[in-house]
Amino acid sequence: MGRVYGEPAEVRTREDGRPLGFGWRGRRYTVTSVQEYWLVNRAWWRESAPVSARPELEFWRVEAARPGGYLPQDLPGDHGDHGDHGDHGDHGDHGDHDHPGEEAPSYPASQPTGVYELRRDIAAGTWTLRRVAD
Repeated sequence: MGRVYGEPAEVRTREDGRPLGFGWRGRRYTVTSVQEYWLVNRAWWRESAPVSARPELEFWRVEAARPGGYLPQDLPGDHGDHGDHGDHGDHGDHGDHDHPGEEAPSYPASQPTGVYELRRDIAAGTWTLRRVAD
């Protein structure tokens, strides 16, 4: 299953918002592939003055090299962005998978990989490491 953390993470992304790497607990991880991507909309229908639905949370399940691999700033296409991308348009609700299975450039890592779930709060522009698979 995995362990749930819900701890802050510093995520480096491509221009399109896809994670390239992240820092967590003082260690750097390099994303090697995106396994799943989905958006969650807020419950706008419960609001007294609803506005059109916009994605609220963005989730990325990624495979990443553990410490000892390449640092995210060493990867091509990295623009030094830490996740503040604004709205990417209305992609729908949970289950929208624009990038699953899309591989990052192949780079050797000196450590094995693991599976991590990252969450971006779009309004706050913050990232959280939600879960680590066993």
